[in-house]
Amino acid sequence: MSAVAGFIFPLVMMGADTAERLRSVRVSPEGAFAGIGSYDVSPESPDGTKILYARWTRSPKDGGGGAGSIWYCRRDLSGHTKIIDYKNLWVHNAGGIAWLDNERIQVAACFDGKQTASAIININGTVEFGPYPGLEVLHEPVRGKVLLYGLGTRAQFGRGLFVLDTATGKISKVCDERDFVKYAAKMPDMKDPAYWVITHPTWSKDGLYIALCLQSNKPKAPIGEYLFSFRPDFTDVVFFGKKPMHFNWYDDHQSIFGNDRAVQDGLENDNSIRRWTRDGKWIETLAGAATHNTMSPDKRFFAGESWYNTDPFLYLYRKGSTKVTATIMSHCFQSVTWEMRAHVNPSFSRNGKRLYYNRATSDALNEVWCSDLSGL
Repeated sequence: MSAVAGFIFPLVMMGADTAERLRSVRVSPEGAFAGIGSYDVSPESPDGTKILYARWTRSPKDGGGGAGSIWYCRRDLSGHTKIIDYKNLWVHNAGGIAWLDNERIQVAACFDGKQTASAIININGTVEFGPYPGLEVLHEPVRGKVLLYGLGTRAQFGRGLFVLDTATGKISKVCDERDFVKYAAKMPDMKDPAYWVITHPTWSKDGLYIALCLQSNKPKAPIGEYLFSFRPDFTDVVFFGKKPMHFNWYDDHQSIFGNDRAVQDGLENDNSIRRWTRDGKWIETLAGAATHNTMSPDKRFFAGESWYNTDPFLYLYRKGSTKVTATIMSHCFQSVTWEMRAHVNPSFSRNGKRLYYNRATSDALNEVWCSDLSGL
């Protein structure tokens, strides 16, 4: 390893078919506990000029998070600028921070010290929409539309899934858990709809469809976890079955990719990254085993971290190969990744030439890093 201008450059371990060494740099300030948003959500602004991340005032001792602030910097890692402070932000997925456009972001944080609320915030610190108490955000907005979901009775609009149209400020309800009762017979391990919750709602890349996970939060009962997709007016509803782990849309709205942990497609559930139709039929195996996976914009590369409760490794795969192309990073600080839930959560840059990720560098510190893939 070498140090240049305050950054650390670990040498990336490559597969036997690749001789290049990829350069990696720390994005977040030295010594700051920091993190990026969810897996497969690029921290780069749509024009690729800015990088978004969260910082905590001190190292969170558990996944509950703590006080801190949302920041961005230029892509050359200069000009670190604070957007807004918060009283508490979950380490897990960093409050779903993501770019709405080149000047605005989404986030779900506790701003008043009482309850988590989602908001749309200009990078100058102005809150443009919200806060909306009890509503969460997670995956990337599309065409100015943000998916909000309520997990409890304290949510401003109740439980369910909502769309915020930032062009008009209008919030419309898409559905709630009761709308899926008709599928109960297909979900035998989720017997009590009173405990059903919506999680991981995500737009298709063209903004014409939504996919989500329906699961059960009933104590001492199976969590279930089933995938559905549909139009924003809740038509053309398609039941997938047991969801892929860490799913997302592969294309505009025809197919889904994710980790095959429990998909009932007749193939071995080996955690490999695969692609399916909306109704759960296998199309192809895209890459080897991983979790919290991401796909490059040109679909040539996939990346993901090693499975839960192991020393975290970040693997890069070429599409169609289950052989690791490169091990981008690894560390032994499992407590940060799995107990604090600062998951590696990799995501590609807008042009696919860089890979961003969370990396623990001690038992009490997580940092945001980036690896240059242009040599591949």
